[in-house]
Amino acid sequence: MNDSREPDLAQLRARIDEIDQRFVALIRERMDTVHEVRAAKTADPKAPFVDPERERRVFARWAEHARALDLSPYHVGRILREVLVYSRRRQENLPGASGEARRFQRVGFQGVRACYADLALTKLLAARDGQPAERIGFESLKSLFNALDRGEIDRAIVPVENSTSGAIIEVNELLATRDVVIVDEEIYPVRHCLASVPGSSVETITTVRSHPVALHQCATRLAALPRVTTDPTTNTAKAAQIVAQANDPQLACICSPEAATTYGLEVLEDNVADQPRNQTRFVLLSKTAEPLDERQLTKTSLILSTDHRHGALATCLALFAHHQINLTRLESRPQPERPWEYLFYLDFEGNPSHERIRVALDEIKTHANHVQMLGTYPLRSIERRPIPNQPAPVDKPQAPARSRFATSIRVGELHVGGPEFVLAASIRDPSDASIDPLVASGVKLLYTDAAETDGINRLADLSRHYEIPVATTISRPGDAASLAREAELLCVGADQLADLTLLRALSRLRRPVALTRGADHTVDDLLAAADYLIGAGNNQIVFVEPGVRRLGSANDSAALDVSAIKTIESLSRFPVLVTATSIERSELLLPLALAAAAAGADGLLIDAERTSPAQVDELTRGLAATLASVGRSL
Repeated sequence: MNDSREPDLAQLRARIDEIDQRFVALIRERMDTVHEVRAAKTADPKAPFVDPERERRVFARWAEHARALDLSPYHVGRILREVLVYSRRRQENLPGASGEARRFQRVGFQGVRACYADLALTKLLAARDGQPAERIGFESLKSLFNALDRGEIDRAIVPVENSTSGAIIEVNELLATRDVVIVDEEIYPVRHCLASVPGSSVETITTVRSHPVALHQCATRLAALPRVTTDPTTNTAKAAQIVAQANDPQLACICSPEAATTYGLEVLEDNVADQPRNQTRFVLLSKTAEPLDERQLTKTSLILSTDHRHGALATCLALFAHHQINLTRLESRPQPERPWEYLFYLDFEGNPSHERIRVALDEIKTHANHVQMLGTYPLRSIERRPIPNQPAPVDKPQAPARSRFATSIRVGELHVGGPEFVLAASIRDPSDASIDPLVASGVKLLYTDAAETDGINRLADLSRHYEIPVATTISRPGDAASLAREAELLCVGADQLADLTLLRALSRLRRPVALTRGADHTVDDLLAAADYLIGAGNNQIVFVEPGVRRLGSANDSAALDVSAIKTIESLSRFPVLVTATSIERSELLLPLALAAAAAGADGLLIDAERTSPAQVDELTRGLAATLASVGRSL
């Protein structure tokens, strides 16, 4: 008798487990090959650490294979992105003396097992060839620094800043007074949950324990629990440990899901923080510096103090700008022994061993009372192209070199302006089927209307799901605050350029604003709206230029016209996107894109409904040569 029954669930899961094992084995095989690539790059000093063009081709091949197998190119691309990040970090651990100098046995952190510092350390160690290390938790940051000073531990990991609560003041003060060196950094996403013992519920809890900063970051959710009081502790994982030991269903904590699992707690609610995008930057400390390859993308941290005189700090900052050095952090702390004088904590991209950086630092030292180098280490927090070594011409700091690109405006994690040409897409149907191919083809910004995408909340869903920023149109001043919480760019249509009430509402927000010029408006109308925003306090502006000129009333009576780009460029420092959404003849799309890129535009906005994935691919291929000729890339 034949048994024709379908496989049961257990059999199917066993099959998936076998596939997963093969998948992990293939990753291991890839990393073995990465080690060989690393050795080849070590033997060839001219070989770049990162080859963006090759990575672009690899992404294109994966997307093509995914489509052939009826898979989502976007989600397959996300897997590849993680694999490439892992591969890059493995290549940093060069064989020989450099690799040996990076190894250590004992590492300390403040807190208990499964605290965020411990979790960040796990991530960092995996990036450093998974070095085995004894982990030691300390009750306080001061005791952790003391142990490093005394040689009881080889490294220490500490938080220096959080994306929502700012700098960690105690760490900054200890960095200024201790003889330590920053040798690495790690960015860890903070994900707070509400947890308690099994059998508890949101209705039964009366007290929530956690670190004061975590309690503050979850204030909105906690305020919605009227019977609940808060009780601060030294650490989020310590709070989880205390709750587990108390075994009281009325007691809960704010901690990471990993801490909840570690201490046997149940997650009552996940993602309870007010801000879903919450990250903490950690640095790894040592008593001595670690060797770095000259080709690595690096970051340098320092502390400086200046004379208590007018313009001293401004002169130092002007020198950074003049030498085209990108500052990624600037914090101030008072000097208790010198009232009203300050220490300034700066991070910048680059390595002081490079001539351009060395020249800049030598000049800065002539304007500063004290410069304390905290360390140079691999750049983790921002993905950028390699930084040039050549020094800029040395002039007075009052006349810094002007960039040949527009001022870069940050839209979420995207930078509009600068060397990268931005491809944006206007969407009306926010479904995976319509957006997946666009993102896989290189679209970096989604442009939509909250009223046409099931409301404001849908904007945040789109941004989180596709991990790219979302822009939305705005026409009513009363919508400004709610839209700004969910969209990364607020777009003012041509008909609202003179709406001063709307512009005033936008000026009070810490969100970039896109100003759109219509066919019936002049460049002066556009610049007047920009001047109003700047005067009211918001200088994060992106211009949207039509790029076509109507010749008559017929739909096809349009001609390409990008002449206004040069006019705007000569009168303003802000980036310009050219919109192709009004083009109804598909054969005009590529010529408009090429003309816009050649004229100096910073990006192109296409209509998703009128542009097929094949056309987007043709567009990106066609743009490559033109962008390269003006020093840009997609």
